[in-house]
Amino acid sequence: MLMQNWLLISTVGYLLLAIEAVVTKILLTNKVKSWQVYSFYVGLLSLNGAFFAPFGLKWFGGWLFAESLLAGVIFFLALVFLYKSLEQSSASRVFVLFGAVTTLASFFLEYFLLGAVFFKDDFLGVMFLILGGFLISVKVYKGRMFSSYKTVISAGFLMALALVMLKDVFSQQNFITGYVFSRVGVFLSALSLMLYPQFREAVKKGLSKKSKKENQANLGFIIGAKIISGIGTLLVNYSISLGSVVIVSALVSIQYTFVFVISTLLAIFFKNLIEEKITIQNVIFKSIGVLLVVIGIIFIY
Repeated sequence: MLMQNWLLISTVGYLLLAIEAVVTKILLTNKVKSWQVYSFYVGLLSLNGAFFAPFGLKWFGGWLFAESLLAGVIFFLALVFLYKSLEQSSASRVFVLFGAVTTLASFFLEYFLLGAVFFKDDFLGVMFLILGGFLISVKVYKGRMFSSYKTVISAGFLMALALVMLKDVFSQQNFITGYVFSRVGVFLSALSLMLYPQFREAVKKGLSKKSKKENQANLGFIIGAKIISGIGTLLVNYSISLGSVVIVSALVSIQYTFVFVISTLLAIFFKNLIEEKITIQNVIFKSIGVLLVVIGIIFIY
């Protein structure tokens, strides 16, 4: 019964994270319609992480403080690239390729930067990830990669670098300290981007196009999406405390599958809400790609 409980909890957690991913796509294409505005909102909201400061924030030295901030900066840049690509391409392609690149890059970065030890199964997993990501990314009906694949690859690599850096700082200081300082890095990154005229004008233009009431509504939607994401992450972490960390980590592939299924269903029944190219050939290739990504992640974990 306990095993069934933590498996169910982790599955629900990944389902919520998949819902948040699809909601983000819908917000970018139908509500906010500006990856700059969305990134700015998310960056500002990240300061909510300071809420945890009273529960264990400590000073562990200037170097770890700087590394924590830098990890937050890189994390935010990864989100910027991710949101930009979501505005241009389908959620199923973007998130599965993003997840594959993040896992693949983490594999090498953790090996070279942190000295992690990997085995034969890990290298097999890398091969499956590369092939799976390729099948998902190729537009079968046009015979080429989708338009923003380079942006997604950049986002995945930056996210991997940020996560490896966070793992390093968490290993040298408590979780609360590393988390809070990294959130401050995200917040400062959002503010610093406003120093760039092009980004600042894009944010102002995006906000000025809408009424104050509409901007408040969009902010509410974004907060809602982040709440869903927070609950999903909490459930996944809780399931790890109850069961096998290896199996729960491998179950991240469920999130990719949920994104693919939810996006496809919405594209079929609510075409005005989200755009996905639905053809038998396309679905077959993307399904095979998802399966290969799942197999790759299972090998690595």
